[in-house]
Amino acid sequence: MIDGKPVIAVLGADRKDLPDDALTTSVIAARELTQGGYAVITRAGPGVSTAVMKETLGQKGVVVAVTSGGEAPGDRVPAGAEVVEAQGPLAAMQVILERADAAIVLEPDVETLALVLQIWAFGSTPDAPYRQVILVGDAWRVTIKTLADAAGLDARTRAMVTFADTPSEAVESLRYYVAP
Repeated sequence: MIDGKPVIAVLGADRKDLPDDALTTSVIAARELTQGGYAVITRAGPGVSTAVMKETLGQKGVVVAVTSGGEAPGDRVPAGAEVVEAQGPLAAMQVILERADAAIVLEPDVETLALVLQIWAFGSTPDAPYRQVILVGDAWRVTIKTLADAAGLDARTRAMVTFADTPSEAVESLRYYVAP
């Protein structure tokens, strides 16, 4: 929690060439989380992360940006965000998992797929706190089912992942796991 607000990780593809609809989805998610009383943690970088940080800060929300040391000079964190430094992308994901109460993943990429795997590994540790992740969009459904089947995950571990079609549905689903 930050300032009495649950912290939600908002992640997605961090590329400069994202389509406009991916950026619009990011803005909608950030707006609804902020208006819903949540703080946001995300990676520093272009694409989804930048759109989320700017919208959250524009709504007077709380943002934590996790840097991994691989950001380009143009991938600056907007003024007003708290910055946490990590040593590499996996360490950044670990910081995000430790600080977030749940996660919403908007646009799939290799790092967000790694996050889902980390959440499953984190959640299978007996003393680790449970972290719900909500994956937005159809692109996730087949991939996650295939991975869960291949890994032989039990029902509790599989239940750490919820699917949503839109960012609005993701925020609504989030309220069942982490209430503001």
